[in-house]
Amino acid sequence: MRFLLRRWRERIGRAVRDIIERCRDRWDPHINVSAGGRSSLLSASETMRLLRSLDDPDPDYAEAPVNLRHRTEHKRFKLLVDAIDEEFSCSCEHDDHMEDSAELGRIVIPETVLDSPARIVISISDFGRMTIVALENPAAWSDAETAELMADSDRTRIENVLGRLGYIHISEDPLDDPYDGEFDWPSTWRDRFFEEYI
Repeated sequence: MRFLLRRWRERIGRAVRDIIERCRDRWDPHINVSAGGRSSLLSASETMRLLRSLDDPDPDYAEAPVNLRHRTEHKRFKLLVDAIDEEFSCSCEHDDHMEDSAELGRIVIPETVLDSPARIVISISDFGRMTIVALENPAAWSDAETAELMADSDRTRIENVLGRLGYIHISEDPLDDPYDGEFDWPSTWRDRFFEEYI
């Protein structure tokens, strides 16, 4: 009887260790910050393909994708905040407590530490690590206007940090196109992947 009980405990112990090994990053997330290169801006057509590929028709996953690991992505966001603070030698405003929103978090880099004529706002989506890098505010300028107004030095520094952490810098213009995906409620792609749900 003791022999059977011991074998039963060993099997359960192995099963638990296997589960822990497979799910380790859910409670002990490890993020490789040296794997990526620069996160270059996706073109409008590449951005639209990405948006369509992430548009899951399941209403249970409207606010966040099925494979979103909240703890890992919030840790990645904190690493991004720290890296941006270090890159620009400042302490940026940030928020990663977005509720009822497909936006994971937002970082505001003050104008005083930039070569650009206004502050830069970085918005991160819950979906696919998509990132908007906007001058003043998201949707304030078109992609062409942002490219003209934002200093190349600022853009390069931000894209290098985004790339190291695995973020994807997307074009903003396609986000304002009418939403023609699986749901009835969003009016634009921005509403679908970056705005609050009301």
